[in-house]
Amino acid sequence: MMAKKAYGGAVECMKQLQEMGKKIFLLSNSSRRKGNSLNKIDGMGFHSASILDLITSGEVGWQCLSQRPAGTPFESLGNKVFVFGNGEEDEQYVTSAGLEFADIEDADFVLARGLFTMHGLSEVLQREGPNKYEAWDMEARSCLQIAANRLLPMVVTNPDFVRPDGKDSPMPGKLAAMYESMLMAQLCGERKVTYVGKPHSLVYEQAFQRLKEVSGDVDRSRVCAIGDSILHDIAGAHRTGIDSIFIADGIHAEFLGLQQGKPGQSLEQVDIEHLSRELSALPPTHAVPHFQW
Repeated sequence: MMAKKAYGGAVECMKQLQEMGKKIFLLSNSSRRKGNSLNKIDGMGFHSASILDLITSGEVGWQCLSQRPAGTPFESLGNKVFVFGNGEEDEQYVTSAGLEFADIEDADFVLARGLFTMHGLSEVLQREGPNKYEAWDMEARSCLQIAANRLLPMVVTNPDFVRPDGKDSPMPGKLAAMYESMLMAQLCGERKVTYVGKPHSLVYEQAFQRLKEVSGDVDRSRVCAIGDSILHDIAGAHRTGIDSIFIADGIHAEFLGLQQGKPGQSLEQVDIEHLSRELSALPPTHAVPHFQW
């Protein structure tokens, strides 16, 4: 999911990095396709034309679903899909990839893009808004259980656990974790859930391929990931073999005793170590209180 507005100082910091000649790729766990996300970035005050590329988990997922690359879990997926959607572009996303909506009893696989709608063949259930379906959570769990009983594959195009504002609200990453637990209860030993997005490899492979196209051979010791999620941005950097800079006043701000998105706060290294231990995660290479110049 992509934030709705930039933190104070972030736009200027990006501008300064660009003026220093730094090559900037944005890697987002947004379930949106690239074009829609670029428009959103411009609306936040950043200049997308000066960014070398934006890679969203939604775009990479769409490419895999439409192209079905050989030797990947996407190759054997059917075309009938039950969708947990973001409620904004689900129909366009699915149909343009050559897929068709299906009720959970008839679907070939489950696609988790968001937790705002459930989209089958016969109806679309809204989780929020004036047409809110009051039993949404119960129905979602029921659909997941039917999928688990059928041992259906799931594709997750936003592995996040919390929203960008740090609220512990339902997100596709948590839905996928629940589904994996249901599959375990079915004694399913086969890997059924495919994650597209940080910290998983697909989006990083594409990012490094694009960087190679721009710069030639890539020296990973000169690449650094910047982000505010220990379990996504920082874990992804560790898995990829690059350094990381943790932005402390993002989604973990409350745990660290910080106010989210507020410049001028202080940060203690012991707090970063405590957070990493709490999450059973490796700590970042570096940490700063705020993304500012």
